[in-house]
Amino acid sequence: GPYSATAVEEIEMFFQRMLTPEAEYGPSFVALSILSDKTDVPDWDLFTSDINQALVAHQMRVDGDNSTSFYTLEFVRADPKGVLENPGHRSAVFRVVSPVSIFCPGEEAGKALKMLQLRQAAGNSNEGAPQLPDMTSVRAFNQEGQDFYTASLCFDILSTFFVAVFYQSSVDSDPEALVETYYQGLFKIDYVFTVFICLVLIVIDGVIYMKKAKTAKVFYHYLTFAGFMGYLLMIFHKPATTHHAYIQMFFLLKSISFTLGARQIRSGYPKEVMINSVIFQRSDILSFGAFMAYFSIPFMYELRVLLEYACTDSALDLYDWLKVENISRDLFRINVRNNTYRKLHPFGAPQPWWKKVFLEGGGLFLIIFSLLVGPFFVFSTSNPQVDINPVYDVRFNMSLVGAEHMFTYPIFDGGLRKTIETVSWTALHTDAPRPLINKPGQVQEVCLAQDSDSLWTLPPPSVAAMKKSLANGATLNTGWTFKRYLPVDNPVLYSKAVTYTFNEEEAAALLRVLDGEQQNVFLENIYPRVWHLHGKGHPVPRYASDQSISCSVSLNNFNSTSPWWSVDCGTYVQRGRSVVDKRGELDWFKPCSNFENGPEIVLISSEVPTGVFATFSQFVGGLTGVYVVYILTLASIVRGFTNNLVVNIPHVDLPSTHRLISLCSDIYRARQVGDFILEERLYWLLIRIYRSPSVLFEFTRTVDGSALPERPKFRS
Repeated sequence: GPYSATAVEEIEMFFQRMLTPEAEYGPSFVALSILSDKTDVPDWDLFTSDINQALVAHQMRVDGDNSTSFYTLEFVRADPKGVLENPGHRSAVFRVVSPVSIFCPGEEAGKALKMLQLRQAAGNSNEGAPQLPDMTSVRAFNQEGQDFYTASLCFDILSTFFVAVFYQSSVDSDPEALVETYYQGLFKIDYVFTVFICLVLIVIDGVIYMKKAKTAKVFYHYLTFAGFMGYLLMIFHKPATTHHAYIQMFFLLKSISFTLGARQIRSGYPKEVMINSVIFQRSDILSFGAFMAYFSIPFMYELRVLLEYACTDSALDLYDWLKVENISRDLFRINVRNNTYRKLHPFGAPQPWWKKVFLEGGGLFLIIFSLLVGPFFVFSTSNPQVDINPVYDVRFNMSLVGAEHMFTYPIFDGGLRKTIETVSWTALHTDAPRPLINKPGQVQEVCLAQDSDSLWTLPPPSVAAMKKSLANGATLNTGWTFKRYLPVDNPVLYSKAVTYTFNEEEAAALLRVLDGEQQNVFLENIYPRVWHLHGKGHPVPRYASDQSISCSVSLNNFNSTSPWWSVDCGTYVQRGRSVVDKRGELDWFKPCSNFENGPEIVLISSEVPTGVFATFSQFVGGLTGVYVVYILTLASIVRGFTNNLVVNIPHVDLPSTHRLISLCSDIYRARQVGDFILEERLYWLLIRIYRSPSVLFEFTRTVDGSALPERPKFRS
């Protein structure tokens, strides 16, 4: 019906307007100047009626009798000062009222008025048409397109960051996916592809913005909107998807970005894009902080400059382009200082005490001092993230090592059956004062079963070689393996082998045990009893106590198909306050009597970083890594702020920057309008100014010609 046809026509008209690059948005205006006496005030209402009749007649003559496409003028305001500035002339501004089918009403009205002006000057006015005053100038203008790109870019970056953090936890239903990815060092391809697509779309949108390609922006807007909507709906309704709130939050961020993009299409692009000239529009602390935050993001500034250079026509090469950018950036910083500190602080006035104490002097001192001593407190036991690091698994082995290490035969392997308990230091009877520990959980006692976890099966030639080696000086080696959860990069500790050398009597007794002539052999002080486990490094024996474990070693099921070794262990403890070197005043103590009297060891574990602090400590390399890498790097940066300040005086301590900023802005404007000859001339003018200190000195004087910055007077 008519309604559907009208709707189709309106939709078609809407897309035609969006796809027309030169289409005008917002109200369009025409400024007219007419000849008039100084005392004669024109009747602008009558003039508006007459000019509209002339415009309608002109449109009917050009386009035919189509009343729906006529545009007219509506009086807005007159310029009462026009007669003073330009004697004999009166000027006024008119709004162009036109149907939506006319995409450029201001431009078309301006052309029509100029044609009427020419016809009037040639004396070809139509008969019966009202006599118009002599028009001396016609200028059409309309509201310039607004810039929504910066706000849209911020929400695109936020949404991309949101994807990078929460994609795996919502799509893969794994809240620890990002942490696991960090430890594994591998990323899932769908995660990488999604983040990559978001980044590529940001780059494409930036290229479209810099080229002011309105048609491309329309297709980009609708295609990305349809793509994101379809992809999000598909993910949202997948059975494996959890945390739907994350997807809704991402959709909210993208919706704001799409809204800003639609506003950009609706208003059109401004004549000057990118933010070169925007930097100079505000020179306050807020804009300076925003710019420094943007500038501090790694590679963000460099990528923007390179992309802008690749997409913008210019007579300058990349090296010259970067010099202009550097000068503009430095001028912005200087201008902020001139308009904030120097404009407010009186000349010759002493610095306020609060500024010296809390900000520049004492404040910076406190920051640097805190950075120097702060890591000591962070990596100390006062950190709540530092906790005990208990052992959860222990393995123990004994091996007979032949003379000159000709062979090694394991005889005892324990650890499958054990007890690991946290006990008090006094209950251990270590005959030593309590070590320096902060938490009771740092002390653990490990008791192993007295029977080996593996059978002793050696071929007869190996047994014969071992017996021969015992007679020539074999040794007994013991070793421990401790497993902990932390630190992440060193959870397993291996003790150094403790070597026990047999004397002649013990070697002979062990030979009799191997021949089945004796039940067991007693070996005294085989290995130290108390060990200290650091976060990293080998375990330290004989920590806080010199006690050693002595064991009775026996071979069970001799001359059978399944022999095994067993050890019955204990230690000597003081009787009251006896002297240690007198064996008669020591008591035999079996610490693992409640289990199986097997090998026993006492462990004192150091406190280590846990939780997030453990990951941070591994990343920075601990306290040593912080001081070697980060503190030294910070020291070089701080030293850079205090060195070579004199070299920068000619280019930094500028009393005024308004002339240099205007010159840089003219370079940008010449580039925007395509006048590349003027662009390069202005560039070389800027270079010549910076090459000559005397010219730069004169060029940076204040408006009143002073070589000192504009400062308020000091009132004592």
